[in-house]
Amino acid sequence: MARLEKHLRLNTEVVKYVEEFMNKEGIEKFNEGIESIVREHKFYSKIDLNSVQDLIKNIVENYLKKIQNSINSADKNSQIIIELINGFMIKQNIKDLLFTDEETSPVINKATETVNKRIEAQRIKRLERS
Repeated sequence: MARLEKHLRLNTEVVKYVEEFMNKEGIEKFNEGIESIVREHKFYSKIDLNSVQDLIKNIVENYLKKIQNSINSADKNSQIIIELINGFMIKQNIKDLLFTDEETSPVINKATETVNKRIEAQRIKRLERS
């Protein structure tokens, strides 16, 4: 491409910006700095922001749906367990409880440990997939 010689007057803010860009990119000549900025501007001005917004929106929506499904599943399982425990307590005529802050059963400790290990294994699998 042919080169033209132009004499320019630029405000100090523009000159400072171009010089910072040149330092960051390792460019030595001022005209090459301006050319590089113009090339970047041309490239990025071709990108359709609506398409980018739609893409980001779809990605976020998919993640939110997965999170919502997980929450719904956990809530459903919790409600089922509560119903089972309630039915058991009524059937056994249990009127009083000893809560875990007062004393914890070894079975509860083992169940908690098992669940924590399962959650950790699932977390590791997710990390390995990403």
